[in-house]
Amino acid sequence: MSRLTFSAAAARAAMDSKVPGLMDEDGEEEEPGEEIESAPPLKVGEEREINGSGLRKKLLKAGHGWETPVSGDEVTGQVVPGLDRGLVTMRKGEISLFTVPSVLGYGMPVPMAFYLGRGIIKKILVKGNGGQPRDLDEVAVKYRVRLPDGSVVAETSDGGVEFHINEDAFGEDGRDPENGFPLIPASTILEIDLELVRFKSVLDVMGNMKVVKKVLKEGEGYRRPNDGESVSVRYTATLKDGTIFERFGHNGRNRYEQVIAGLDRVAATMAKGEVSLVTVEPEYGYGNCEVKGQLSTIPASSTLIYEIEMVDFTREKEPWKLNGQEKIEAAGKLKESGNSLFKTGKYQRAAKRYEKAIEYICDDESFSSGEQKMSNDLRVSCWLNNAACSLKLKDFQGTIILCSKVLDVESYNVKALFRRAQAYLESSDLDLAELDMKKALEVDPQNRDVKAMQKLLKERRAEKNKSDAKLYANMFSRMRKDTDADLKRLKVEKGTEEGEGTAQAAGAGDAADGETSSTDGMLVGPSGR
Repeated sequence: MSRLTFSAAAARAAMDSKVPGLMDEDGEEEEPGEEIESAPPLKVGEEREINGSGLRKKLLKAGHGWETPVSGDEVTGQVVPGLDRGLVTMRKGEISLFTVPSVLGYGMPVPMAFYLGRGIIKKILVKGNGGQPRDLDEVAVKYRVRLPDGSVVAETSDGGVEFHINEDAFGEDGRDPENGFPLIPASTILEIDLELVRFKSVLDVMGNMKVVKKVLKEGEGYRRPNDGESVSVRYTATLKDGTIFERFGHNGRNRYEQVIAGLDRVAATMAKGEVSLVTVEPEYGYGNCEVKGQLSTIPASSTLIYEIEMVDFTREKEPWKLNGQEKIEAAGKLKESGNSLFKTGKYQRAAKRYEKAIEYICDDESFSSGEQKMSNDLRVSCWLNNAACSLKLKDFQGTIILCSKVLDVESYNVKALFRRAQAYLESSDLDLAELDMKKALEVDPQNRDVKAMQKLLKERRAEKNKSDAKLYANMFSRMRKDTDADLKRLKVEKGTEEGEGTAQAAGAGDAADGETSSTDGMLVGPSGR
């Protein structure tokens, strides 16, 4: 890491297509080329290799004007050897991503974003270790701020100060005197001795600031849970006012059931052993529903705060690797997870849990006689619960298919008959709905839900009859109008034909009279001679 000062000769050398240190055919180190290869300007998002050096440049933000570093300019930043070839191609305000080949870098390709501008110059006095903070990260720093005359205008205490990156400090307007420090005039150059004490990574999980994770303790390694892995966590969940509504995993049971979408997405970003503070907005929590939590009620539209630890995560065994009892246990856990999701209105995710559970118990051959009944009962329960999800999602055809699977096994299952009747009713297939209701009442004559649905069926029939009557009335009305119009058209056409016939007859008579007169005249003429 260094400060680079470019002269005209250095700029030309940096742009030369040859790699420093390479020898020519005579064994002598080659001199920098005098000509700088010209090429069309890069467009934002476009990437290009610079003069065959192996250094690649991708333009992220265009700069201002056409000037690039020349003699007398000083460019300051954190650079690797060889990056000088890229800096001399940059304009003021430009942001570019350079990929430095190993021969020009540290022995391995290094991508580095670089900003070229005026306003902030950094000189590294003591190199740090570890990574660098990013946008949104929370950093703790110690600093001392001086004016050009050496006057100290701001200073941190021994413990430093915490803030989020991108927060403004003094701005162009300066600052009034405070805490014994003098005025900072507007637009004044400041010298700041700055030490980065520590930083906490902050991640915008969903990309819209609705789920934000701040890492309190880094985890082990780089691996994160993959889809299908079993996740174990511990957390304490609070509302914004500090009210604790749930504690999970502190009593030994810590297998995460993935109840809310926000926490589900966060778990996928955590390393083993990581501890994070997570803020979840209502859209990814419980929405506008009031929910009874483990320790207190969660009001509608609540922002949720979790301090969560990723205990461990392991991939679950494939169903074919399990024995009968293990399959039943796995399916049972998935069913309970689906039930929890259903209670919070996450019907699509609950349905996936039920479908996954059935995958574990769909093969009857792997079960003993004692396990067979447990498997059948669990399968029927998952089908029925999945049918309830389909009803909530208004997938009535899906509901009919799932309930029919149950009825193939238990032909008089009242829940299956009731839910299929609901689906038929909503699909306007009233006759089939009525058949399922009657069959359900044969098994349970006092079933209130079925009786209530019979009343609804009666109302739907009355509405349908009324609608049909109106439809037929409109149809007959249109038919009458069409018939009347046809009759009128026929009368008009007949009257026209009769009128035309009379006119033709009259015209024929007139023509005959004229011919006779003419003939008569012609005959009279000679006799008169």
